[in-house]
Amino acid sequence: MFSLLSLISVFSCQKLDPMDPAQEFKSIDNFGQFVDTTLYADSAFFVVDPYVLTNASEKISVGNFKGFNASFLIRFLRMPSDSNATYDSVFVILNRRHVLGKDADLLNLGVSLPSMAWSDSANLFPEWHTYQPEETFYSFTVNAEDTQTVNIPIPVDVFTKWVEDGADNKGLFIYPQDAQSTFISEFDNFYIEDPAKWPKLVYKKILPDTVEHDTTNIGYATTIFNYDVEGPQSIYTLAEQEKELIVSSGIGCRILFHFGNLDAIPERSIIYSADVILKVKDQDLTDPSQPNVLSNGDHTQSFYLRMLKSVDVTSKQYEVDSLFASSAYYSYKLYQADSVIHFFDEDAQVLFGKSYLQNFISGRFTNTWFLLQYQNERMDISVKYIESILNKGIKIYARYYTVKSEGF
Repeated sequence: MFSLLSLISVFSCQKLDPMDPAQEFKSIDNFGQFVDTTLYADSAFFVVDPYVLTNASEKISVGNFKGFNASFLIRFLRMPSDSNATYDSVFVILNRRHVLGKDADLLNLGVSLPSMAWSDSANLFPEWHTYQPEETFYSFTVNAEDTQTVNIPIPVDVFTKWVEDGADNKGLFIYPQDAQSTFISEFDNFYIEDPAKWPKLVYKKILPDTVEHDTTNIGYATTIFNYDVEGPQSIYTLAEQEKELIVSSGIGCRILFHFGNLDAIPERSIIYSADVILKVKDQDLTDPSQPNVLSNGDHTQSFYLRMLKSVDVTSKQYEVDSLFASSAYYSYKLYQADSVIHFFDEDAQVLFGKSYLQNFISGRFTNTWFLLQYQNERMDISVKYIESILNKGIKIYARYYTVKSEGF
């Protein structure tokens, strides 16, 4: 793993302004002051993991775009068992979902038979990131503008072997045949809610007395995402050099950020709400005059916010607080709205304020490091750029009632 962004420190900035209290505080308005405050992150960096788990994703992806490469493995588990049957007209049918990018209108794809056994966790294993198909038995072209299903013909001898192997067949490996940037074509996987859109295997079964057409959609597929994260032109390398921040899916990248100034809130305070806000930069990293074409509009614009129990800044290791696994009360989700990622639901802001910040002020929590990651890192390629903390790109906006000691 390449070296990551060094920690950057800036002075904290706080603004306290009197304002109208929330309704529930009006009865105690004589005993203190209702204020708001903005606290800015003082340190931040990102970590990259190219081997995220891609099983149970709603999508499978294939293609090349801006250095990101996607191939996928797919197999069907339910095979016919008629010993006297022969087969004809076998096809795999894929339902189109989305296209990321479009540097070219056409994408050339190849289909081969995997030479290694695999599971839906294949993206975790380095051997699949260097895998070279032994023989391409079918090639086809995908048009970026086409919305029709993709039909891949399967040779009868291949399907017959699948029937013999049953659920142990190795399925197909589908990959881009060209290295240049084109686009990444995304298809519905077996895990979407509508079975009508699942990948399908259709075939004609010829028996001594009848001819039948049959379909199976029981199977699984997984995407292999590749990107040279350590290359000199890698967006992660460039971001590190420019002190930028990135959060991405497919190639998992998470932002760690720190608030060393939370104790600026007076100890005798009653927290009403708190919002964590990250400013999104909609621009290309290498050409700021252009929009960020790696932001996938079809990806759910939701993120997990985690409290970190410990952070080793020298080796870039961290431990997520176990409260997230044990209590839904501490499960925080942020969403992108326009140019910011934050708790845009007031109930969520109140929950974060009371469950985390109030406990920090009271001394129960000492957590001051946080992690942001895509809620679904495994689904597809999507990249967001976050404004540097040098430009106050990450902040907490809190509202609280500060209590006069003589009033209690």
